[in-house]
Amino acid sequence: MPCCLSIVRPLLVVALMFLSCSLLPAGVVYVNSRVGNDAFNGRSEHPLNRRTGPVRTLQRAATRLRVGDSIVLANNGEPYFGSLSLVNQKHSGTPGRPLEIIGNGAIISGARPIPREAWTSVGLDLWRITPIRKRHVQLSRGNETLPTYDLPWSLAYLPNVPTDHWYREGHSIVLKTQPGEHPALQPLNLAREDVGLTLLGVEHVVIRDVTFRHFRLDGINAHDRCQDVVLHNVVCEGNGRAGVAVGGTSRVLIQNSLLADNEEYSLLITELGQAEVSDSEMMRRPTIIE
Repeated sequence: MPCCLSIVRPLLVVALMFLSCSLLPAGVVYVNSRVGNDAFNGRSEHPLNRRTGPVRTLQRAATRLRVGDSIVLANNGEPYFGSLSLVNQKHSGTPGRPLEIIGNGAIISGARPIPREAWTSVGLDLWRITPIRKRHVQLSRGNETLPTYDLPWSLAYLPNVPTDHWYREGHSIVLKTQPGEHPALQPLNLAREDVGLTLLGVEHVVIRDVTFRHFRLDGINAHDRCQDVVLHNVVCEGNGRAGVAVGGTSRVLIQNSLLADNEEYSLLITELGQAEVSDSEMMRRPTIIE
C-alpha cells in the first residue's frame, strides 16, 4: 500500500500543477507610447519600478505575449507608429480564452514625416519627391490622406493640378501646394511600413477598437492558416492597397467595422480565404481573386 501511494502522490501533484496552470487567468501586456519603456515587462498599466510597467512599442508587446494574453493600448491622442505580427501558436488564443488586441480607440500608423531636403521644386508650386519603394505610394497630411490627380494621357506642359493633390511622374510623385508654400511647412508623411497587422497561422484572435491607417500595402493581412479571427469595431483606412486582405486558408469575421479610402480594395480575398462581414461599411465591394 505505501508503495502505491508513493506512485500516486507524484502523479497527483503533476495533475494538480497542470490543472492550476490551465486555470491561470489571462494576462495583459500594456503598451503606452508616452510613459512606456521597452525594458519594462508590460504587466502594469503604469510604471511601478525599474522592471514593471507598460512597454513602449507594438513590436516589444508581441515578444511579451503568452497564449491567451491581451495587448491593451493606451490612447494618448497620438498615433502609434509601426507594425505588429502575430505568428503561429505562440501568438494564438484558445476557444475560451482568445488572444485580444484592445485598442481603446488608438491609431496605428505606417506613415513617417518627409524630411525637408527630400523635396525638389519643379515650378508652379509643384514639388517632387522620389520614394525608395515605388509601388503603392501613400501621401498623407496628419490624419488626412491626400488625393491623387489623374494625368491626361499626353502632356506638353505642366498640368493644372488642384492644390493639395499629387500625381505620379515616373518613379517620383509630384505635389501641388499653396502658392509660394514649401511642402515642409505642412505635416506631410509618406507610408513606410508595409502592413499594420500581419497574421499567420494564428487561431482564436480578437482585434477591437483600433484604427490601422496609412500603410503602404494593407491595414490588416491574414496571410494564411488563420482561424477564428474576429475584427470588431476596427477601422482600416488610407492604406496603399487594401483595408483588409484575407489569403491562403484564413477565415476572418469582420463586425461593426469601417474599411474606407484604401487605394485599391476595401476587402481583398485571395486563394481559399474566407471573410464574413456584418454591420460594417466598405467603400468598395469585396474583391475575390482565386
